[in-house]
Amino acid sequence: MRKLHDAPFPIIDTDPIFGRVIRYMRPSDYVMGVALTALGPGFLYWMEKYQPAGLSRKHMVRGMGLATCIGATVGFMSAYAASSARFWGYTENAREIKMYRDEYRRLKAQGKPMHGT
Repeated sequence: MRKLHDAPFPIIDTDPIFGRVIRYMRPSDYVMGVALTALGPGFLYWMEKYQPAGLSRKHMVRGMGLATCIGATVGFMSAYAASSARFWGYTENAREIKMYRDEYRRLKAQGKPMHGT
């Protein structure tokens, strides 16, 4: 079998499904997502405080909402990418290997397939 890519850690799954990537996220992934979400409105608030643009309250609230949405998107995508990198073997993944094997044993005992329907 042809090796898809060189990875410093064991490859778990080269095409992990969305739900599995979310289930296997570590607390550090969530912390990174929340931090990046807060970074957007925090930076906007800091800029308005120290370099005022003279925005009305209405415009500032809209800007904060937009910055929060963009920050949440960036935070989620970063957390998802970090979790996916462990499936691909690019970062340390001992915890995910154990979870994957446990899930495989459980599904096999129930007679269900690991992948697909």
